[in-house]
Amino acid sequence: EHSAFDGHTVLSYATRVHAHLSRARPIDAPPSACERVRPQLLRWHLDALARHLLNGAQTKFDSFVARTESAVIHWTAFGKNWIKKNKMSPDAFVQVAFQLAYYKLYGRPRSTYESCQVKQFY
Repeated sequence: EHSAFDGHTVLSYATRVHAHLSRARPIDAPPSACERVRPQLLRWHLDALARHLLNGAQTKFDSFVARTESAVIHWTAFGKNWIKKNKMSPDAFVQVAFQLAYYKLYGRPRSTYESCQVKQFY
């Protein structure tokens, strides 16, 4: 979604390649290098500064997690079919709901980012 190709375009291409390869005849070949090499545990040697920076990052992350609150609500009032029937995109509906919730909590809007399909412009 962050390139000139949209996800569904790349998925369509990959699906066609997979279908083609699935119909191809197998060839006699020696085992690949991936099949001959066993994974090994990587041992990292960090100096004191790297350990200090990693510990600081862990502390900041833990603090962020402690300040974060999440809840799951089973919503039954309406769903994607109602949203689509009213000519809205379910994803756009949720994105606007996030923006509205932020505005109601903090009294100001924030910049947001939402990817979009761009292939119609190519």
